[in-house]
Amino acid sequence: MDAITIRGCHVLDMDAITIRGCHVLQNYAALIEEALEHAISFDLEQLQSGLFSDGMDIEKDYYLEFTRDPTTAEMQQFQAELFRAYLEAGSERFDHLRILKRMLPMIHVSLV
Repeated sequence: MDAITIRGCHVLDMDAITIRGCHVLQNYAALIEEALEHAISFDLEQLQSGLFSDGMDIEKDYYLEFTRDPTTAEMQQFQAELFRAYLEAGSERFDHLRILKRMLPMIHVSLV
């Protein structure tokens, strides 16, 4: 396998990964599973249903105002970026807000 593609979005090049040992492989597989679950939890319904919290500053909440609904493709790209960021950070402690603003510019963010 050369790459991981989720819902048509290229999210990870396997060529850049060297894994040694079964324990390390199990840990990495668990991280991939967590990253995928985290990314797909940010669907349109979730974004429209309440306040948005950023992984970098969980003390702040944001209102999201939509000028239009994102397309399916836009949401998939957003989720793919969340997936990549989770893998890079090793947890959900990364800047979700920056990704939201860059990937979904039709959503305006304001601090509560």
